[in-house]
Amino acid sequence: MPVPPHPDPPFPKQPPPPKPVPDSQPTVVSAPAPNPQPVSVPTASVAPAAVVHSPRRGMADWQKAILTGGVIGVFLLGGVVLNDQLFGNNNNTTADIDNGGDETTEEEVSNVAGNDLPTIEDPPIEETIPPITPEPPVTPPITPPIPTEPALPINEFDAEAVVVKWLKCKSELFDYPYDVYCGELVLTGKAYDLNIKRSDGESSSVEWLQNNGSYYIFESQAIDEIRDFSMVGENQAVIELVVTESRTLHNAQDKVDKNASGYDQRLVRYNLRWADNTWKIADYDTLEVLWEE
Repeated sequence: MPVPPHPDPPFPKQPPPPKPVPDSQPTVVSAPAPNPQPVSVPTASVAPAAVVHSPRRGMADWQKAILTGGVIGVFLLGGVVLNDQLFGNNNNTTADIDNGGDETTEEEVSNVAGNDLPTIEDPPIEETIPPITPEPPVTPPITPPIPTEPALPINEFDAEAVVVKWLKCKSELFDYPYDVYCGELVLTGKAYDLNIKRSDGESSSVEWLQNNGSYYIFESQAIDEIRDFSMVGENQAVIELVVTESRTLHNAQDKVDKNASGYDQRLVRYNLRWADNTWKIADYDTLEVLWEE
């Protein structure tokens, strides 16, 4: 509820004037007391005192001082009342309107002012962790196996032709420059190990010749007779041949090694196998020495 304005305080009563001097009686008209002003615009008006001068003598000094002090006091008191009415009522009215007529302390006002401000909250920050994708295992490339064609049919003359290739290859394999390529084309299995590359760590025939600086010279080679031929399953064949051969071994000093040299005729059995899509010699063995020189 608005606080009702306080009425203006009554002005102080003027002290009674002193008794007039006997020889002259001037008439003094005192200022009427001001009436209280309305609350909305309080004002204080003081009418100046009208002084009727005596035709024969002026106002005494003490009277002038009283009048002057009274006028100044009225104006000061009116200013204080006016200032209080104007500024005090305005502040109270504003506080009452803001708080619905209830009395509000400074702390409550500061809290209300702070709560009236909108609160802006930062949006929550979500850490997005990308999923860890495991690396796929490294798979070594798979080498497709070489397709194995069915073994071609072979007869005794085809088998003899394979042995002829081997006899010709011996002149290139066991002599400078030790060409192993021809041996790889015609040998496999045990025959390959003994003549080109052994798997037990020992030296093969061509490795022994290279390490010792030796070589063979084949003067003559011939197949004189086919004694026997047979198939062992679909991928193997056996043929027995009479072979005449003349060979000479030269050492590092270019001298002939008579123990490893010779001229003879032998009955040799050759075991053929289907490998790398062709027929190769897998093993051979001397069955009998027919003659020698």
